Amino acid sequence: MAVRTYNLVLDTKETVIPEPIYVRQGDGTGAVVLHVSVVDRGRPVALSGNLQFKAMTADNQNVISDNSNFKDIDLANGKFTYELPNQVTMVPGRVKLAYFQVKETTGEQSLLNITIDVKPAADINPKNAADYIALIESWSKILAGVDPNGTILKEVVEARGNYSNLAGREDDQDNAIAVTNSNLANKADKTYINDYLSQVSYVPETVASLDELKTKYPNGKPGLFVTADNGHKYIWTDGAWKDAGVYQSQGIAKESIGWDMIKQPLTRAVITSGEVKIDVSAKTIAASEDLVLDVNFNFIYVNKESKLAIPETNDPLYYYIDRTTLEYRLDTKSAAKTLTNNSVLIGILYGGMFYSFGGHSDEHVNYVGQKYRPKRNFGEIVYGDLNIDYSNNTIRTATKQTIFSCNGQTKTSNSALAVKIPVDSDQRIAYVYYDFLNDKLICVNVADFLNTNLWYLFAIYNGEIFDATGKHFTFIDRSRLADREPETSPILFDDTYKIVISEADEVGTVHIPAGTCFYVNVNGLYLRIPDQREIEYSNPQSDVNDKGLLTFFYVVETKEIYADYFKRGYADIRLFSVYRGKVYGSNVKAYVVNGIEDGGWSNNENPKRDLIDWYQLATSSGKANIAWLGDSTWEGYRVKNPDNIFPVYLNKLLPNEFNDVKSFNCSKGGYSTKQLYDNYDALTANASDLGLLMIGGGLNDGYDLAGLNESEKYLDLIVKKARKNGLTPVIATTQSTALLYASKATGGDWNKQQSGFDLINKMKRRYAERNNVDLLDLEKYTHDFIENSPASMADMFTDYLHGQDPIHVFEANVAMAYLSQHCDFMEKNQLIGITTMNARSNVPYNKAYQPLGEVEDGFKVKFNYTATDNDVLIDYQLFIPADGNTWHLDGFNAGNTVKVTINGKIYDVTTDGKICELPIGYYHITCTTTAGTVDFKGLKVSYE
Repeated sequence: MAVRTYNLVLDTKETVIPEPIYVRQGDGTGAVVLHVSVVDRGRPVALSGNLQFKAMTADNQNVISDNSNFKDIDLANGKFTYELPNQVTMVPGRVKLAYFQVKETTGEQSLLNITIDVKPAADINPKNAADYIALIESWSKILAGVDPNGTILKEVVEARGNYSNLAGREDDQDNAIAVTNSNLANKADKTYINDYLSQVSYVPETVASLDELKTKYPNGKPGLFVTADNGHKYIWTDGAWKDAGVYQSQGIAKESIGWDMIKQPLTRAVITSGEVKIDVSAKTIAASEDLVLDVNFNFIYVNKESKLAIPETNDPLYYYIDRTTLEYRLDTKSAAKTLTNNSVLIGILYGGMFYSFGGHSDEHVNYVGQKYRPKRNFGEIVYGDLNIDYSNNTIRTATKQTIFSCNGQTKTSNSALAVKIPVDSDQRIAYVYYDFLNDKLICVNVADFLNTNLWYLFAIYNGEIFDATGKHFTFIDRSRLADREPETSPILFDDTYKIVISEADEVGTVHIPAGTCFYVNVNGLYLRIPDQREIEYSNPQSDVNDKGLLTFFYVVETKEIYADYFKRGYADIRLFSVYRGKVYGSNVKAYVVNGIEDGGWSNNENPKRDLIDWYQLATSSGKANIAWLGDSTWEGYRVKNPDNIFPVYLNKLLPNEFNDVKSFNCSKGGYSTKQLYDNYDALTANASDLGLLMIGGGLNDGYDLAGLNESEKYLDLIVKKARKNGLTPVIATTQSTALLYASKATGGDWNKQQSGFDLINKMKRRYAERNNVDLLDLEKYTHDFIENSPASMADMFTDYLHGQDPIHVFEANVAMAYLSQHCDFMEKNQLIGITTMNARSNVPYNKAYQPLGEVEDGFKVKFNYTATDNDVLIDYQLFIPADGNTWHLDGFNAGNTVKVTINGKIYDVTTDGKICELPIGYYHITCTTTAGTVDFKGLKVSYE
């Protein structure tokens, strides 16, 4: 009996389970039960092979290896139950080395480490434990004598698999065989075991419901059983049928589906259980009683046998089932002319072979009672994509790297692979192979290739892909497939235009920009949405198994786009589906869902970074370059010198603080915030090694409520995109400096829009505070500059908004001061000495300072020691605002010469007095000694 149970989720992105498992010394096997799920970032990981538990006792003296206490094993979904053996609990203390291992024919894979705390018990002491371990060791010696090198035991264990004894496994292989007490000391006949193992089917038996299962096998039966009414799998354990969860694609557990699982269109069927039998001699095609079909997660369980005559024809035969009458039929005509809305295509019979949908689907096809096995190695694509281009009959790799797999082997190709499709592929089946020795694709009309260098990937016929899932394929130009039903062809977007979806719990909106393009299969139709679409929808999605996925369809006649769980008309075109914030059934790169790209499948965001994070990156020579994403006020409008555009001019200031940081101008005049987001990749294409994104814009947005909401929406998308790319986002206010009510009629350039600029900036300040984003208030400083700068108005701007050179240079100084980690903005006279908080130095103050008896020039302490080198007394940054005052820098020195460097210009300070004036802007100041006596009080920044 279990007294404690733990639900363990082993996520491959972690390294150790955070909480230990607690057991008591002396706990028996099964007292503590672990329900284990293996996931990768929350998604189940399919396992294969035999499970083992391995550990060291708490004293690290003995190894524990066990494969007999696993229950409820569901390798396909990465789940199993394990009863901790009593060997673990014999020695009190912390078991630091414990893990599960999967043994395959190709090797072993270890899962994450877990921690077990064995609490001491009152009735067991270390001596008892030592006696127990000694007993185990004595058994080991006896076994070593009976079975040298462990060869007999190894064969028995491998034959036994995950069963507690060999008898249990043999019972499960054939329920009619009565296996009595097997003597494990005798070596099992290897041929006998292999014969039985070869008969084990990995295809579960399917029944209509749990009630039928109980009636059919009241006393249980070993194996895996699937009930078609709910798609769940059942196993017989502890005298009862136990629900082991959703079987693979038989249903969708909440929050458990992946985007590539919904590639098959609504009117195709994927065989998930049962078989289709082809008898070429008798010229019949038959479907078994237990045939289960997956139609985009709506399941058809026929529950009756069917046999049809194969007519004489040289044409391909389409094998259908009607989802309402459950009647099968063969059709020699084209699908587009014969399909009704209830017809489901199962596969195509051609040349004596049956081609069905889904990866390795031939497992469910029998040829005259025997499983058909072509003379070829079945391979698959595990990473990367192939592009099928029907416009020039070419298959080529669509990714820089493609990884192929076959029978446990993997081969990585970094080449641009391409192969021509035979021109008659609409008349004959073409087979695609990967030649792993020569790293190339081969496409021929020969099914049974004997060349061992070739891995069979898929078959292609009349534009359809067979014997493979669709998740690694993209398509171009479906125009040759006009005789097929529209839904059977994948649809691609031109992802120049992003479709933006905002989804809450039960409602959502879809924004489809004007110009969005689809490649669809309706008489070669190239579908383009000329106008912008805003679609609102209601989407409770309490359980996707109830209704399926909410899908968006296009009506050819009316050009309407609607959302429903089933299409309303035969010719309506399925575009994409939405479920819990993610897009399915299309090229996800064309979608943004709730600010998350790749259809909601990308990581939401990297950890949020602020300017402190960026500064640390910039001072450690990391990727910390700066991109300025804004409109014409940043791009540069009417400037006399393009080098004075402030994102460019900033490059003159950055070396004062950073060794290897560059600034890039990525702005575009006239762009709204939405256009900045839509064109983000193009605008930043030439900006390398970015670490910081300065976000401007807003002057070209709308200023009514809808415009402000849209501006904030796309500002939010830019911030999230920056964070997803690992950048630090900083929001900057617009430099709106013109008169509020100047209209074009009276000589103004912006037609009373300045009041809107004020609303945009208020929104930016509010957003930055609410979302913890750094804010650079350029509006404030630009306004102060125009009001208080000694420069003439004509030198600063000509249209009351776009700054000329002086404004841009000043704004670069504002930005530089803001980017520096420690920069004081001067508001009053400031002493710079030993006590200044933001001043840095390489001279220890406790060895180099001398208190002053009386305050001198405002200082209470000074530097006073003998210098032997060029020590940095003060390293300080400050910003002089445009406040109308005239600032200057004074030095106070009574010792050897001190060199004061101001933005690269060096001054020798030998006595007390004024060093220079400080016009408005950013300054990096250092004070360096010369060898000899140092008697230096400091610097003073002041105005008159």
